[in-house]
Amino acid sequence: MVLWAALGVVLFIAIVIGLVFGLKMAKFFIKALILISTVITIGLIIFGVLVFLDFREFSQNDSRSAYYLSVGNESLLAGFSMNNSHNVIFMEDKEVSAKGSLYRQGNYSGILGTEYKIFIVDFEFLSQTNLSVQLFEKSVDCGIILNCIKSDDAELKKCIYALAGSSNREVLTTSTDSTGAERARSMLFASVMSQLLLKKPYRVIEGINSGLIKVYPETPMFVAMKMVPAPLFRKFFSKDLKADIENLKVRVTKNETSG
Repeated sequence: MVLWAALGVVLFIAIVIGLVFGLKMAKFFIKALILISTVITIGLIIFGVLVFLDFREFSQNDSRSAYYLSVGNESLLAGFSMNNSHNVIFMEDKEVSAKGSLYRQGNYSGILGTEYKIFIVDFEFLSQTNLSVQLFEKSVDCGIILNCIKSDDAELKKCIYALAGSSNREVLTTSTDSTGAERARSMLFASVMSQLLLKKPYRVIEGINSGLIKVYPETPMFVAMKMVPAPLFRKFFSKDLKADIENLKVRVTKNETSG
C-alpha cells in the first residue's frame, strides 16, 4: 500500500510538473507567434506604404522611361522613349546597337542612363500575345508586325511598304533608309506596346510577373507584381477597371479622329 501511495504521489507530481511545463511552453509559443505575427504585419504595412509611394512616384515619372525589345539575353532589336513633351522618340540603329552590347554584359545601369526606368520586353512574350494593332489606319495582327521587326533590313523595308501602302510616303522615306532600319523597328515596336497597354494592360503585369518583361531598377511596386499571382491581376483588370479602359479607348479614338 505504501509503495502504491508513493507511486501515486510521484505520478501526481510528474503530471503537475508536466502541466506547468506545458503551460509555460504554450505561453512561450503563443508569445512567439504573436511576436512573429506583429513583425509580419508591420512589415506588410511598411511594404504596402513603400509600394504606394513607389506607385505615386512612377505615375509622376513614367514618361521618362525607355522600352526595349529583346531576344532572350542575346540582343536588343528596337527601343523607344519619350521626351519632356511626351513625344515618342524612336531609337536609331547606333543607339540600339550600343544598348545591346550593354545588355549582353548585363549592364542594366548603363542601359538606364538618364532614364527613370527601363522595360526590356522579351520577343517571346509579345509572340505569345494575341493582339490586333492599329497601324497605318488599319488593323494588323501582332504576329505580322513581329515578323517584320525580326527580319533583315531588306525584308523590313518590304514589310513597311506592304503595311503602309502608297499613302504614307513620308513615313516610308524616313523609316526605311539604309541607316535607319532600327528606327522602323522601333516604330513598329512602339505601336505594339501602345496597343498592348491600352487593350490588355494585365498582360504587361503578367509579363513582369513571369520575368519576360524585365524592369530596372526593380522598385517595391514591381517586386509586388512578381509576388502576387498573375491571375489576380487579370481578374482585377478584366472586371474592376473594364469601364476605365473602355473610356480610355474612346478618348484615344476621339483624339485620333480629331487629329
